[in-house]
Amino acid sequence: MVLSLVAISFLVILITGGFDPVIARVDAYIFREGSSSSDDSSFRYYSVVNTVREAGEIPFKIFANRISGDRVTFIVALIGYLPSTISRNRGYGYSSSSPH
Repeated sequence: MVLSLVAISFLVILITGGFDPVIARVDAYIFREGSSSSDDSSFRYYSVVNTVREAGEIPFKIFANRISGDRVTFIVALIGYLPSTISRNRGYGYSSSSPH
């Protein structure tokens, strides 16, 4: 029953173009024009320094939307994460004597 629902959902997403944005981004990344390489079929790695620099300039609203889909969801997730870290620091989480 569950597997058939997953298959139907996958087909609906595939037919309606739900994967098109992902495919477009992968295609743009792999086959970026203006490459200095003579072999157009090779995979290219772009500068990590530029990627980190670009990520540092992203406003909070866009960052929250990319991480959680919405600012409210991001803030709720952070609020839920805080008790988790506090309980672990107080010893309610993993015990130091048990192996990880």
